[in-house]
Amino acid sequence: MTIFFLKVMAAAQAGDPATLAAVLRRQRVHLLTELRSLADAHQTASGSPVVALLVKAAELHVRADFGWPAAAPGTRASPGT
Repeated sequence: MTIFFLKVMAAAQAGDPATLAAVLRRQRVHLLTELRSLADAHQTASGSPVVALLVKAAELHVRADFGWPAAAPGTRASPGT
């Protein structure tokens, strides 16, 4: 996440809205892919409460990663947007 934060800051400092939008779009695609993978992992982990808890924790972390770019004016970075 730190590298993504640095990319967003660099794109914002560049002053090019298209560059910032591209960085946010790529990250959104990456996070949605992660959520899909975690949903698959949740299906296979249903027999183990520990694994299910770890998968849920990872899912909550990925969902939180959607939140902070959404705070930027003019962005839509929530899941499914």
